Amino acid sequence: MVVIGGGLIGCETAVFLASHGKKVTVVEMQDKIAGDANIIHLDSLMEVFSQLVTAKTNRTCSRITSKGVVVKSEE
Repeated sequence: MVVIGGGLIGCETAVFLASHGKKVTVVEMQDKIAGDANIIHLDSLMEVFSQLVTAKTNRTCSRITSKGVVVKSEE
């Protein structure tokens, strides 16, 4: 599964899906995951997130097709 957007809500959604057995990748256009989370919440979220979810930063979703998501690197 792909979650487009790596803000707090996207990361929480990704962790939820991964904890239910899904393989999840988060695509975020900025260079930081969960940049809108407060520091106290961020530490505990990232501890679980890093174990369950793959993150791709500096990337944008350019297309959603029947076969998947096309991602463009901003690097």
